[in-house]
Amino acid sequence: DDVVAGASAHATRYVASTRNDLNAALASSVVALGKKHGGAATPAAELFRRLAQEGSDIGAYVATVRETKERVPGFGHKVLKEGDPRVVALLEVANEQGFNGQYVKVAETLEAELRQATGKELPLNIDGLLGALTLELGLKPTHANALFYLSRVTGLLAHALEEQESGPGVRRLEGEEYDYTD
Repeated sequence: DDVVAGASAHATRYVASTRNDLNAALASSVVALGKKHGGAATPAAELFRRLAQEGSDIGAYVATVRETKERVPGFGHKVLKEGDPRVVALLEVANEQGFNGQYVKVAETLEAELRQATGKELPLNIDGLLGALTLELGLKPTHANALFYLSRVTGLLAHALEEQESGPGVRRLEGEEYDYTD
C-alpha cells in the first residue's frame, strides 16, 4: 500500500534530508500544520457541540451548507475518499471504552445526512472524529487540534529519523512538480 503523506510529513522529510537536527525537522513539520492540513478538529468540535446543544435539525444544517457551499469541517479527505482507516480503528476503541456518546452520534448522524443529501460518500475523517472525541472526554473544542498535533508528532518523528538514517540525501522538487506563475 502507498502511504499517504501530507504536507507536514513532506516538510519533515525535506528538512531531515539536509541532515539538519531532529528538532529543526520536527519544527518545520509542525509549522506546516494549519487550516488546510490538520486544522479541522477544532472547527469540527465546535460544530458538533453547537449541533448537540441546540438540538438542531441536522438535515436543516446540511441543506444550509449545501446552499451556501460551505465546507463541513471533519468530513472527506483528498486521498482517502472511501473512508479513513484511522477513524475505523479509533472509533472501535472509543466504542469499547464507552466514549461514543452524544458528540460521536452527532458526527455519525451528520455523515449519514450528508450522504443522503448528496448521494455521495463524504466520510468522517480523523479531524472530525478527534473533534467529537475531544468533547466526549469533556475537553474544550479548542483542545481538539492539540490532540491531532500530539498524535501527529510521533509519526513525524518517525519520518525524520527514517530520512536521516536511510534517506536518499537532500531531497529536491523536480521541475515538473511545480509551475511558476506571474
